[in-house]
Amino acid sequence: MSLSPAYIRTVATWAAEDAPGATAHGVLNMSHRWADIEARWEAWRQIIADTGCTYTELSEAWGCSPKAIWYAMGRSTPLPFDPHQAVHDRLLWQYGERRLSAILRGQDERTNADLAAWNRVCA
Repeated sequence: MSLSPAYIRTVATWAAEDAPGATAHGVLNMSHRWADIEARWEAWRQIIADTGCTYTELSEAWGCSPKAIWYAMGRSTPLPFDPHQAVHDRLLWQYGERRLSAILRGQDERTNADLAAWNRVCA
């Protein structure tokens, strides 16, 4: 089965018909309405299951970023959420490895000053 525009339109239309409030136009055109988003994710899951295509192949056929599909597929199968790991990952992304290490050791002056200020506000 190929990723022809007609096939993609057909699957998007079916997904929109099954999702209350979704429209085929919104599903195909990356609408930000929640009903359209959920229907689009369902269409992507169906297309991947039917064709065995990769996320990149689907994104090229759909005309969207591969990141959008990676995000949707990650959201469609929830993983256990670890809040400590989430904070660690965010700080690593935001500050880098060296500053994160200093923050975790309690040796980052800016973070310590910020925490002290919050403690004064909350006291």
